[in-house]
Amino acid sequence: MSLLQRFSRLRAGLWFIPLTCVLAGVALSFGTIAIDQAYDYNLVPRSLSGGPDAAIEILGSIAASMISLAGRGPG
Repeated sequence: MSLLQRFSRLRAGLWFIPLTCVLAGVALSFGTIAIDQAYDYNLVPRSLSGGPDAAIEILGSIAASMISLAGRGPG
């Protein structure tokens, strides 16, 4: 079986796209961490990105909206 045929069989699989997205996410994560380290973690100012309290508020809002959406039920 040639390399092209093997790649074609892999692409036809159900897990190919999710696995590619995971690998792209990992690569993006390492890339952004490297950029952060290169700029000594000061590229984006704290006043713009917020601190831990801002993250807690955002996650709380997302959780509340998900519970609200799930509580509505079908139709």
